[in-house]
Amino acid sequence: MLTVPVFLAPAVYANSLAVALPLLIAGATLLAATNPPLDAVRLDILPPLMWGTGEGVRTMPRTLCEAAAPTLFGYVSPNVFEGHGTDSGTGLQYTLLLFLLTLVAAGLLGFVAMRTYPRDVATAQASTERIEASVQEQHERKD
Repeated sequence: MLTVPVFLAPAVYANSLAVALPLLIAGATLLAATNPPLDAVRLDILPPLMWGTGEGVRTMPRTLCEAAAPTLFGYVSPNVFEGHGTDSGTGLQYTLLLFLLTLVAAGLLGFVAMRTYPRDVATAQASTERIEASVQEQHERKD
C-alpha cells in the first residue's frame, strides 16, 4: 500500500503520456496486488463459522465508502483547492494527492495490524476448536 503513492503521485504531475501511463499501470497493479493477501488474512483471523457474517460486515461500510468517494472527491476539488489562487487543473492535482494520503494511512494501519496478527490468528483458532468441541459434546449427549 505504501508504494502505490510513490508511483501515482508522479503520474499526476507528468506532462507526458509516455511517462504517466507506465506509472499509472504500476500504481494500479500494486493497488490491486494487495487484495488477495488481505482476503487471505481476513479469513485467517475469523473463525470459519463467522466468514459470512464477517464479509457482510466488511462489505457494508466498504460499499458505502466506495459510493461516497466520487461525491467527496467532486466536492473537495472545487471547494477546498480551487478559489485559493489555483486553476482547475491544479486543484484536481492537489485533490488527487490528498486522496493518495488515504493509501498511506491504510499502509501504516497495516503495519499496526501486523503486530497483532499472530494473536488474532491464535484467537480465531482457539475459538474454532472450542466451537468444534462444544458441537461434538452436544452430539455425544444426544447419542
